[in-house]
Amino acid sequence: MHVLQHLEHWFSSVLGSKEFLAAIFGAIVGGIFVVVAQLISNRAQRRRDREAESEAVKSVLRAIKAELKTFNEKALVRLEKIFEARENSIDVQKPLAIAPLKQNYFIVFDSNAAALGKINDPINPELLGNIVTTYSAARSLLDSINYNNQRYQDWERLTRVPGTPELHAMTENLKDFADEIRASGVKLQTNVTNLVAQIEKYVNR
Repeated sequence: MHVLQHLEHWFSSVLGSKEFLAAIFGAIVGGIFVVVAQLISNRAQRRRDREAESEAVKSVLRAIKAELKTFNEKALVRLEKIFEARENSIDVQKPLAIAPLKQNYFIVFDSNAAALGKINDPINPELLGNIVTTYSAARSLLDSINYNNQRYQDWERLTRVPGTPELHAMTENLKDFADEIRASGVKLQTNVTNLVAQIEKYVNR
């Protein structure tokens, strides 16, 4: 009983002391500051992570823009010049004679699928879809040009025996196919120009 009274007196004196209360208050305040500081630090880190990710995406888009401009100049513009020259020559009566395009114009796009998937543009939500669609159309155009080259070689073999129905049918078929290639090239050139402008707006924000 005496021991209990002694402990009760000790606790009362400790709990009632200014030093103890100050220590408790200091510990609470200190703990709060630690938690707040950690929350601020975590928030700042998340912001830095978002900024780093955004800059990484923009870097990829700058490379995509450069790749598209190169494709436009080295493939699409040259293709249209071939058709323009063809219009003013006797070759317009024959299938399109154009060498296959074996160069890979899509290295940046092919190697950055993960980064492109992180594009999130609330102003232009169709940006990612436009990139994918444009590259798909570009591949399709190159496939058509290369297929045309294969068919042109078959046509040349048929010309060894002039006037056959098979030669006439293939000639008309390849001339129509050439018109389709030109139309696809013109449309793609417009789409590439528009897409480059969209990318520029995104990376310059």
